[in-house]
Amino acid sequence: STQSTGTMSELNKQWIRVKQDNGDDIVHEFVTGPIPVPKEGEILVKALYVSVEPHSKMSALNNEFINKVEPARVVAEVLESKDPSGFVKKGQLVNVETGWQLYGTCSAREATIIKDKTLSVTTTLGILGIPGILAFFGLLKLGKPKVGEVVVVSGSAGAVGSIVVQLARIKGCYVVGIAGSQKKIDYLCKELGCNVGIVYKNYKNSKEITEAISKVCPNGIDIYYDNVGGIITDAIWELININARIIICGQISHYKEGINTSVNGPRFLHHVLAKRAIIRGVWAKDWIAKTPEMMVVIKRWLLEDKIKYSETIIEGFENLPKALADIFEGLNTGKMIVKV
Repeated sequence: STQSTGTMSELNKQWIRVKQDNGDDIVHEFVTGPIPVPKEGEILVKALYVSVEPHSKMSALNNEFINKVEPARVVAEVLESKDPSGFVKKGQLVNVETGWQLYGTCSAREATIIKDKTLSVTTTLGILGIPGILAFFGLLKLGKPKVGEVVVVSGSAGAVGSIVVQLARIKGCYVVGIAGSQKKIDYLCKELGCNVGIVYKNYKNSKEITEAISKVCPNGIDIYYDNVGGIITDAIWELININARIIICGQISHYKEGINTSVNGPRFLHHVLAKRAIIRGVWAKDWIAKTPEMMVVIKRWLLEDKIKYSETIIEGFENLPKALADIFEGLNTGKMIVKV
């Protein structure tokens, strides 16, 4: 069954993932269709802001979302609630995972009501959302930074990296940010408190990047927080210190050509052995239950101006595929969001 009311446009708009081949970009098809009707226990929402995630490329490696709406978290307004508990009400703003569509339904229990109006609602998609969880728990709980340690962050001007560099600074570390342009490095150093930045695109190969990092890290690397993989990660292994912690959050440089495609990089495990290093992946779902702990700390630091959040907001539902492509061109600073 479908519905349309005076407050809604007549049709739903959706971006469907229609094709995915290892080595190919994701292809999206724009479709319109009926606005869904919520079942008992569900809510109907209208999207206001849509989160754009680089790991969309990674999830393209399985066929889970073929011919389905591209998955994503959104900030949305509740248009209709069939929540038997009465907890989620019409007119509330919520954070839900209804994907790249204008109208969607989901279980009321899966909706997070946005109550705090002191911060922009978009923070729930970024610094108070999944990127915040990955940065906070990845660096602080897995990386366990100590005062004076050297922390190197790849993809440091992105949604996660831009939070990691600030957390490392707050913890009294020497912070090196790696990014793709001087403009981003200037932002990291002048605004976010990075000690030094490296524009990786200025170097031809991983050997040159290693030399550049070694000049600014004469005492080696204690924590490497990786959002990128590829030649940047190849560059760090011979610089790691004893008991170094390598946190793997993303491998954006591999998502396009296929993450399981064999690329011959250096053999680095002997460095891990010699330095008794730990390589640890950080996965957001592992930490969801502990999110309130992160929220309290990050909100306080935001309000005290100890930490800043950055976002790139693109207007227009039609621009969602372009926004995803822009992330891989490095055109965003901080969290990429589309205002629909």
